[in-house]
Amino acid sequence: MATRRDYDMSLEAIATCNLEADLESLGPLEQLSIDKLHGLYRNGLSVAVVVAAHINRLGMLNNDLHAVLELNYRALDIARELDAEYAQVGRMRGPLFGVPVLIKDNIHAHEVEWECAAGSLALLGAHPRSESPAVTKLRASGAVLLGITNCSEWCNFRSFPSDDGWSARGGQTFGAYHYRQDPSGSSSGSAVAVDMGFCVAALGTETSGNVIFPSSQNNVVGLKPTVGLVSRRGVVPISPEQDTIGVLARSYTDAAYILDAISGRDKADSKTMAIPFAGSPSSNMSKLPPLIGAMRIGVPRNALEGVHPQILEAFQKKILGPLEDIGGVELVDCSFPGVDLFKSLNHLELTDYIAGEFNEALINYVFSLKTNPNHVLPWGALCDFIEQVDGEEHSEKEEVTAVNSRYEIANKTQGGRFQIWDRHTSWHAPGVGHGPRPASGETNIQLSALGDFKPKRNMRRFEQVKATTRQTPAYLRAKNNARYFAAEGGIRGALDGKDCPGGIEGINDHEPVSFLVVPTAAACANYFAAGGGYPQVTIPLGYFEQATEVEYNDTGRLVRTGPNIPYGVSVIGRHFDEGRYLSHICKQIEAVLDTRSEISQRRPAFLNG
Repeated sequence: MATRRDYDMSLEAIATCNLEADLESLGPLEQLSIDKLHGLYRNGLSVAVVVAAHINRLGMLNNDLHAVLELNYRALDIARELDAEYAQVGRMRGPLFGVPVLIKDNIHAHEVEWECAAGSLALLGAHPRSESPAVTKLRASGAVLLGITNCSEWCNFRSFPSDDGWSARGGQTFGAYHYRQDPSGSSSGSAVAVDMGFCVAALGTETSGNVIFPSSQNNVVGLKPTVGLVSRRGVVPISPEQDTIGVLARSYTDAAYILDAISGRDKADSKTMAIPFAGSPSSNMSKLPPLIGAMRIGVPRNALEGVHPQILEAFQKKILGPLEDIGGVELVDCSFPGVDLFKSLNHLELTDYIAGEFNEALINYVFSLKTNPNHVLPWGALCDFIEQVDGEEHSEKEEVTAVNSRYEIANKTQGGRFQIWDRHTSWHAPGVGHGPRPASGETNIQLSALGDFKPKRNMRRFEQVKATTRQTPAYLRAKNNARYFAAEGGIRGALDGKDCPGGIEGINDHEPVSFLVVPTAAACANYFAAGGGYPQVTIPLGYFEQATEVEYNDTGRLVRTGPNIPYGVSVIGRHFDEGRYLSHICKQIEAVLDTRSEISQRRPAFLNG
């Protein structure tokens, strides 16, 4: 792991980059794109300056948000090597030359002995035999791997209820738009880091909503590709049927650049062998015939029930209205036949099939590791470890009430500077943390306002996993429902309409549509897309008004809905369609909206510095 001394060495190296002289041409890091960055490189800007600027911004602001938990202390050396290579050969190494990228704490990289722990102390020092091919491809494309982002521990599959963005390894990540903002998860740190300009893009992973939801809640583009388009080797698994690496960026164009670089077949991951083309999604697009005739867009109306009225209003005014005015676009009302069944199921019934797959997958993963110094084997030894190690904050008698008023007092005392969790979530990220801190007197006031409260976190999800295998009745029932949701009951039923096998007469009698558009907050749409392995993209749509009533998450510790918190709109396409219809409509929607910069201004002033 990168140490504080390593970070100090990086900070000292920043001084040699003449950073101040180049910041004006670089512009605000949270607005930097890959195309702009490459233009600056062609005009003489060095990769070392760009990397130094990102490290500097991260050092100033990460303490307030806890998005990044480990820094690559060799990042500046790597940047200088790229500069020397460019000067010598006269061309950039690849399409991601000099692009600072962060990766989630469940994706393995052979980089300065980085950890790959899925947020858990149990996996510290446990290293896979090979790194993720996605990481290898990033490096080969010229990207600079800047560090590791925090994530929800075990991708939110340890506790119920849980706090998105909390892990024993990294503490509590916060969104930047409201005090104690729930960042969503589990790719929480990746989303916040991209939004804040700590990197140009980041990798996350998704099993069910883990890229899409945090992207929506943090004002960034999230691209969850077709399951199988990107190899999952070298990733701590949850569900081999649904897991995928995804991309978080500030524009669809940048996300597509990253996806092009990391996609491709891998004989060690059978899902990737289903890719129907050679090369990248974008290169495949150039070989396809041009789009002819009207582009038919499905709007699953019955998925909108329960979505916040402000989001529905923005969806109608900013998405459906403008799309209707675009020539060659036809909006088609459709439905998800499985919505009523989805709503009738509780959280266990919806996830028992994932639990059964996780049970088997983690056992296989642990036995494949090169090193496992904590000798943690699923599931008995792993649960024992969490019970016994203080940093895991375990208790089955979790307190979730009567904390909000204390948080309110602490927050107001601190002017909303998000410092309230620093000593109450075991946050220990030695590779980062040189941001400005409150005065000691203020900190004391803050801690006294919180009293001795320390969150406790159960293992109810782990208990579910321990009790579920691929042979248990609960798994089989849930898997049967999941197959229905993935086919005629969900995405395929809405996409194919009357051509869908098994469809119900009188429902979805329309001709097939190219893709679906829906508010990202429509939970059933995300669940159906994840279960069927369909590609999904979320794009920033808007933010909640100042008068919005605050709603807390299920633990009562984080703000899920409130003034200034962003939300997004999603496009869901057909398998392996990332390079055609999906790309075309996402770029059109992004151009129509152009809201990211406006939403960014809703952050508190000290985070826009």
